[in-house]
Amino acid sequence: AVLEKIPTGPTAAETLREQRGLTSFGARTLPLGRSTIDFGSGYPYYVNGAITVGAGTIGNFGFDAGVELRSYFARTDLAMKARLTLYDKAPFSMGVYGTLGGGTDLLGNSERNTAFSDVGGQVSLTGLGAVTVTGKAYLNLWSDRHCPEFKDGAFPSESDPTDTCAAYANGTLGPSSRERIDTALGGAGKLFERDVGARLMTAIVVEVAFRQHWNLWAIVEGGLFQSERAAFLSDLYAPMLQEDARRYLRLGATYKF
Repeated sequence: AVLEKIPTGPTAAETLREQRGLTSFGARTLPLGRSTIDFGSGYPYYVNGAITVGAGTIGNFGFDAGVELRSYFARTDLAMKARLTLYDKAPFSMGVYGTLGGGTDLLGNSERNTAFSDVGGQVSLTGLGAVTVTGKAYLNLWSDRHCPEFKDGAFPSESDPTDTCAAYANGTLGPSSRERIDTALGGAGKLFERDVGARLMTAIVVEVAFRQHWNLWAIVEGGLFQSERAAFLSDLYAPMLQEDARRYLRLGATYKF
């Protein structure tokens, strides 16, 4: 008798369905061997890009990791990111995620730089195999330097402070700008120290699989009753708004493979 070979592994239809359902921002991580590339724009970061790669499992939990690049031109950040799925039973999933990175002014020697981290949780609901809505809550931590150190009435000789830093130091900065900066930093004279802070943030992400290999996404995030972040003030970083809106929007697309 001739024994028929029993097929193993996912069918072609299941493979296509898995690929179509991939998301870069949801609680369900990418399976091993799957990857996504994200392109986006918005505020406060005008340019966003990321690569995420499925890394298999840690115990019984799905795991993926990637790198993210974002910029508002006065400063460019690079971060490592990771997600862990704690529960996944369609259409609901739940997990945790984190990022860790740093950034700097790529042009000149203004000595502006940052180190930052986000740590939080997320829940996702997927409908029709094509739409994923995710809610996030996370702690945003940062340590920013906006100006070179100012000691004994002078900046370091090798530094090139911005006009705002120089005007603040010599007392010629306008009173409204000085007040906005001092308020955001928590007091007068702190501009030349490291700005260390934290905010509790929330976000809603909508991802729509409009093609087999492509998603469109929108992210709305912000913090209720949170203070302004000095790094998002135009007095210190020209591309920014005059005041920190504390409500941010990004739009973009994901390529899945």
